[in-house]
Amino acid sequence: MLLTQEYLKQCLRYEPETGFLIWKERPLWHFKRESNGRGWNTVNATNATGCLDGKGYVSVAIKGKLYRAHRLIFLYVTGELPQGEVDHLNHVRNDNRWVNLREVSTSVNRINQKLSSASTCGQTGVYYNKKRDLWVAQIKRFGRVTYLGSYRTLNEAGDVRKEAELKMGFHPNHGLPIRGSECH
Repeated sequence: MLLTQEYLKQCLRYEPETGFLIWKERPLWHFKRESNGRGWNTVNATNATGCLDGKGYVSVAIKGKLYRAHRLIFLYVTGELPQGEVDHLNHVRNDNRWVNLREVSTSVNRINQKLSSASTCGQTGVYYNKKRDLWVAQIKRFGRVTYLGSYRTLNEAGDVRKEAELKMGFHPNHGLPIRGSECH
């Protein structure tokens, strides 16, 4: 059976200000046996649901299938599962507040990514060339890497990279590190 907004709203309540999904007391017809339903409701109704998966997203099991919470939230709010990807604007994968979510294509999602853990200088698209003793700035868009120049200082290379991001329509949060206090 296809998951619908109606069924989802019988199971869960969504709090857009906090991003939490809360179990409701579910109708007994959701269960194979009435006793299972009564027991489930006694234990779970009014509790927040979901657990973090290996990639840091909140996942929720409904009808034996695991869903990422941000996708369920789109179904809950709009009536449809997203066709594309769901972008967490602040890069915090478990922050499912409605103001932090937007449906985007894969290419748009790629221009709002957190700072890579592989970055050695703390800036996206900038690296140090030891042989030339210069900082190199580059940018990748639609699979194509564009060289932006070599500079004496990290700040110069970083500024050129940020300017290129703005010209190419990258999200202002692109390349920023995640701050722990933003996590909900």
